[in-house]
Amino acid sequence: MIVIDVSILIDAIFSRDLERYEKAVNFLKRVEDLPLYAPRIINIELIAVARRLGYKAEREKLLRLTRKFNLLKEEEIFNLALYVADRIHPRAIDAYYIATAILTKSIIVANDRLLVNNSRQAGIEAYHLIEEHNIVMKRVEDLKKY
Repeated sequence: MIVIDVSILIDAIFSRDLERYEKAVNFLKRVEDLPLYAPRIINIELIAVARRLGYKAEREKLLRLTRKFNLLKEEEIFNLALYVADRIHPRAIDAYYIATAILTKSIIVANDRLLVNNSRQAGIEAYHLIEEHNIVMKRVEDLKKY
């Protein structure tokens, strides 16, 4: 089971940095048959970041990127996110991703170093896709065996 951060989706829709784009797209193709999780707020984050970066596609097209995700609602993760915030002191959005990983017993994959570091501090197995691409892809193959 994998919690995917919005940074992976953003890299998969923008080809400005070819390495980031190719690694994100390759990763998403490899994990499409695994259980994928994210806090529901990923949809808001996705729209906000995409618009801020100038992506003009319709909102529904962007939201299709998370249609295969199991999205956890705030009421499911709020108390745990609050606990994570109190213990780890991450960014608020990171507390939601970390709480999602804890509740679903998932690893986290992101292209956000701070989220990866905060997740590891919380005891979550977390990977930075760009910097640890080969390790991530091996871990994905291991997850597919179970």
